[in-house]
Amino acid sequence: MTQPTAPSQPVSVGVVVLNYSNATATRRCLESLKHLNYHAWQLVVVDNASSDDSGETIARWQGDHSLPDFTFIQSPTNGGYSAGNNLAIQQLLANGVDAVWILNNDTTVDPNALKALVEASQQTGGIVGSLLRYPDGTFQQAGIRVNDWTGQLRGYPAERAELATQPLSVDAISGASWLIPRTVLETVGLLPHEFFLYVEDVAYCVKAQRAGFPVHVAPNSIVYHEEGATTGRTSIRTHYYYHRNRVALWWQSMPWHQQVSMGLYTIYRGIRESLKNRRLGEVGQQRTRVFWQAVTDGWNQRLGPCPENLNQTLNPSQSFQSILETM
Repeated sequence: MTQPTAPSQPVSVGVVVLNYSNATATRRCLESLKHLNYHAWQLVVVDNASSDDSGETIARWQGDHSLPDFTFIQSPTNGGYSAGNNLAIQQLLANGVDAVWILNNDTTVDPNALKALVEASQQTGGIVGSLLRYPDGTFQQAGIRVNDWTGQLRGYPAERAELATQPLSVDAISGASWLIPRTVLETVGLLPHEFFLYVEDVAYCVKAQRAGFPVHVAPNSIVYHEEGATTGRTSIRTHYYYHRNRVALWWQSMPWHQQVSMGLYTIYRGIRESLKNRRLGEVGQQRTRVFWQAVTDGWNQRLGPCPENLNQTLNPSQSFQSILETM
């Protein structure tokens, strides 16, 4: 690959941190940004109509010298992950930034995280994500593999990222930390808002690659991700959103023969889950009902916020990452 000529001016980056009812996590994230070794960036923090007073709390932080300077946007409604981030993206594009770095508020960043993303994006010309680790430093994720025939989303093996020295080509990346160049946003558009929560990142990466933009992970861009600090890693709605949106995405974007294959596979996995869940009593029955409701809603493109009755605890030992890996 021919290396592009280094720009005469550093790439200007707009950083977006979206808060929903978790000011404590957001502050940890902002504090970590103070230590970045890349300096051509500006920050926008969005409160997504929190159900607590964290929006007011964050607004009071402006001018706090222990935090980076930031612009604060208070969204009047909670339109989901994409809608909240899009508020900041639109403002940053109007400000003239060259790229946008979207960070979950339940992350903290290594000082080299942004510089590594910018360098990788300059090298590849596309979207670049970080190597995600849990807060204790253990491996979490380095990109998502997409199976066009089953609709499955799985992570790549840890060894692939741990041994890499160059950007890794992947099918999609996690929205916990991803850098999107301005040219991609202007060509592909803003983030898809209809999914409300989960799988928007995969949907956007699929669309970007079809427009000719590659997707990579920068293995030396390290971001520590708590996973589920805002949405609840044990919630029924996490289970619902993932399965509904996975089915909806494939129904929207794949040719008919892959839709048929994905549909048959989903029926098989649903029957398998139903049999497995019979051993779990009422919790298992609840899981089965949520699975089939999610599949039905995804198939019929009933998107947006999940039904209110699904905002409950599901399985206190199961994380979203384990849902992604096993279904």
